[in-house]
Amino acid sequence: MSLLNRLYETYNRCLENELVDNCKGIDSETVLLPLFHTNKRSNGNDIIEITINEDSEFIDAQYLPKDSWIIFPITEDSLTRSSGPAPHPLCDSFKYLSKLDEKNHQDYLGVLEGWYEYSINNNPCRELLIIRNYMNKSSVMGNIMSSIYHGKNPVLEKYKLTYYEEKNGKEDKIVVDLEKTFITFKLELEKTITVTKCVKLHQNYEAYQREMLKNKEQSICDISNKLQYCTSKHRSLLGTSKMIGTSNNKWTYYGRFKDGNEVICIGYETSQKIHNMLKYLMDNPKTNRFIGENSYLINWFSDDIGNEENLNILDEYDINTSTKIASNFILGESNQLCENNQYYVLILDKISNGRISVKYFRELSKSDLYERVTYWYQTMSWSAYSYEVKGFIEKAFPLYRLTELTYGTENSGKMICNSKLKKSTIERLLPCIIDQKPFPRDIKRKMVENASHRMSYKNNWNNILSAACALIKKCNADYGNPNHEEVSIMLDKQNLDRSYLYGRLLAVAEKVERDTYGDNESRLTNAERLWSVFTRRPATTWMLLEEKLMPYYGKLSKTKKGGYYKKLVSEIINELEPMADNNKKLNENFVLGYYHQRKDFYTKKEIQTNEEECTDELIKQKN
Repeated sequence: MSLLNRLYETYNRCLENELVDNCKGIDSETVLLPLFHTNKRSNGNDIIEITINEDSEFIDAQYLPKDSWIIFPITEDSLTRSSGPAPHPLCDSFKYLSKLDEKNHQDYLGVLEGWYEYSINNNPCRELLIIRNYMNKSSVMGNIMSSIYHGKNPVLEKYKLTYYEEKNGKEDKIVVDLEKTFITFKLELEKTITVTKCVKLHQNYEAYQREMLKNKEQSICDISNKLQYCTSKHRSLLGTSKMIGTSNNKWTYYGRFKDGNEVICIGYETSQKIHNMLKYLMDNPKTNRFIGENSYLINWFSDDIGNEENLNILDEYDINTSTKIASNFILGESNQLCENNQYYVLILDKISNGRISVKYFRELSKSDLYERVTYWYQTMSWSAYSYEVKGFIEKAFPLYRLTELTYGTENSGKMICNSKLKKSTIERLLPCIIDQKPFPRDIKRKMVENASHRMSYKNNWNNILSAACALIKKCNADYGNPNHEEVSIMLDKQNLDRSYLYGRLLAVAEKVERDTYGDNESRLTNAERLWSVFTRRPATTWMLLEEKLMPYYGKLSKTKKGGYYKKLVSEIINELEPMADNNKKLNENFVLGYYHQRKDFYTKKEIQTNEEECTDELIKQKN
């Protein structure tokens, strides 16, 4: 109920601020539909626009370009029609506007005439009169044939229109299904106006519908608490799937209700406001994000319905511009938010061809949102290499990317993840941000396991390594660690954990070999190839690595680096020697140790001082 109330209140707020039916920019912006109207997008060959003049005479007809939107009025029955006749009152398909099916055409004219009679007697609308007169005296089929298909010699069989078109010296057979072709209108008056952009026409129809609803039985609406005509016919949102609907199976309500109408009573106008608002949020790319498998994440602000406010992105998380707070969770960007008003987020899932499930809905103040988002990024941010700035930056991994790195398999350099698994994982992780729930430990364990199988991820392993470190940091923050210490992104030379030290040791072994490579040499080092076995049997694997490193130490003996690396290895091994069971399997701290030591090597700093100190010490030892 809280979701329905918030959608209803949001639409009313839009009405107060004149945000409804702003159709001038419909080709580039999402329009919040007026009451008792719907919209349709052209695929390039399914919507015909008929142009007529002020005398209701035909001028031209043409298909609307692909991705063009139209707005047109609907009735309670036509909005939810399936197989039975239920014409829209103005714009509709050939099935109703042409005379190929006389019964359907007469039904259409009857609905149009009812609106026209109200308009003439109460609120005359010139645009409605022109279209009504055209429909009464003209042949839609004849006009379209003489315009669009002129000279093509089409053959019409029921609703199937067949003609031949020459392409590359050959005649191609073209078949058009007119039954599903939609028709709208454009009027050449003092200014050209279309049904889509004629707000006066929309308002006239709204007034007509409200007048008609007064004559129907009234009840108290459970959402608006107003006396209204209540309906059980609610619009679909994803194909034929509905968020609100009643079951046709009488046993569904047995023992509690007589029928589905007793479960909830929603006014027809209230239903229009709720569904038009939700439809806008779903159609608007700034408030809607597809997360896979017919599941959508939708979010909006009480003071910024279209989510247009210019959020200040912190520099270290900046990926240029973004105005979508929920998408920022998914894109891995951090934002500064003002502290007034409310934020809403929900997940809709199309569970069948007839039903939509609300899987998640939360409402919280912007100040709470800011605190929770800030906590998420503080505990999830990790240093990762950026090719844009050519250096390390701190950022939180996107939820999409995090899911792919955890459960995906590498294929042609890309991480491919099962769409159902990706969707369910994102649904699990969103409450970690919004509700501050602890991060799932099983996801962290899986990521650390992936990091241990280095050879399985040729192109994505470095990202997996950084993500594993970030998740270790996150879980330590959420669940706490025995020492109550925050995981740092910098090398901790005071950390004497066995796994951490072995991680550092492997990073040194990799760097020793890597420093002997030429500029164009990119083969794997021995340390990289032995990564997986090293995590399981570190002591015996290190003995093998030491032997393989001897030739590379020899190549580095003429430089200061060789002595520096030998000294560093000795320091780490000295910390390991007193420990027992050094050949046991390593824990997640191995990943941190490796990352910290490797990052320490590649961080810009003056390392020459360390190398010189190392060289001087070796000279003293020889003397």
